[in-house]
Amino acid sequence: MTAIDQRFVPLGHEVRFAFLLGCGFFVLLSFPGVGGLPSGMTGAHALMFASLPFWFAASVRRKALVLDQTAALGAGLILLCLAFLVGWAFLSAMVSNTPLRTGRPIVALLSGISCFFLVTGTVTHRRLNVFVDVLCLTLALTCLISVAAFYLPPLQNAVFNGTDRASGYFKNPNQFGMAISVILPVAVACLLGQRERRLLWLGCLAALLLGLVLSGSKTNLMISSATLIFVLGAFSMIAQTGMKRVRMLVLSFLVTAALPLLNIALLWIYNPRALSLFTVLLSEQEELHSLTTRSEIWRRSIEEFLHSPVFGQGAGHPIDIFYADQLVTHSHNVLLDYLRTMGAPGFFGFLIVVLAVLFLSLSSIRLAFKMRQAELENRILCIGLSVAPIAYLTANMSSDSMGPSTSPFLWVTFFLALAARVSLLGEPRPR
Repeated sequence: MTAIDQRFVPLGHEVRFAFLLGCGFFVLLSFPGVGGLPSGMTGAHALMFASLPFWFAASVRRKALVLDQTAALGAGLILLCLAFLVGWAFLSAMVSNTPLRTGRPIVALLSGISCFFLVTGTVTHRRLNVFVDVLCLTLALTCLISVAAFYLPPLQNAVFNGTDRASGYFKNPNQFGMAISVILPVAVACLLGQRERRLLWLGCLAALLLGLVLSGSKTNLMISSATLIFVLGAFSMIAQTGMKRVRMLVLSFLVTAALPLLNIALLWIYNPRALSLFTVLLSEQEELHSLTTRSEIWRRSIEEFLHSPVFGQGAGHPIDIFYADQLVTHSHNVLLDYLRTMGAPGFFGFLIVVLAVLFLSLSSIRLAFKMRQAELENRILCIGLSVAPIAYLTANMSSDSMGPSTSPFLWVTFFLALAARVSLLGEPRPR
């Protein structure tokens, strides 16, 4: 058995039930528009709150995830800050004109705590791979449904919301693109690290890339290009030596350039209208308009913070700006959003969470490079899972502001990366 299996001993039906609940939660993450409640809560969140007692009980029964000292301290600091932010969000609601919107950031924060107990309570080496499979393949299925929606009118309203940009089953195309940019490096790691099911993972990767193009999300397209280059380059560095490494690095850049071009070619063949819209989105005029709009939102966010620097406008409070005849609900920058809505205490509390996630993710990547005796599959999977939270936080510097529909993708990949880190630290077998 691997180290992670040695530290996680199955303890009965309750753990297996918690694991099945986790699989169901991961499936629903890719379909947030399905099974929602009248209150606006998604089916994934409803299942998350219903499952939390089982995940907590499983985690306590199994004595939680045995992390190294650095990861344990970092995870503990993150959970402490998340608990503080939940409490501060309730306090800030007292000064908010829209106190019911406090639920938006609270759900996003509680998803971090829930995902921690899910991972620590259920993960073994085999279940880690099952969780990764479910995450990647269900989101790839959403991408394939988006392609099918071009030809099936009943799906068009659900996927495209009356536009030419695919939203999957998310609220808007940017959320869809963000979810894909987070899962993409994980799928690439599975394709590179697993010797079996190569065709399945190649198809999964192609579906994710096509879905990303259909979403028309420029920010997430650039982030995905960067993470794709990094994961392919990391695989070249740890799997090869000498001239083979150089050739693999060159091939990595070529593949990174070829895959988006292949997806654009498919759009040109099957849907020229979507391709023409995507070209407009990449135009200099559209980019300038986008930057101008965001700079105005960011400026207004700072002004609102200065009016109320302690409690802010209230957790989840929309910003007082209308764009395209709609109220802008967040600051399009997660740090400014916490600064505006929850004041300086909320901002610094969340900043600590961001810095801790970045530090542990980079530390796990460094560990994967360093642990040469560990199996190649585990090393590259740890890298892919560790890159995913970095991609999410980067995307949230200009878009979703850590909305409740996308935030679980951050916490799931982050804590699964810590679980993969466990297997690296305790694996003595040579590569």
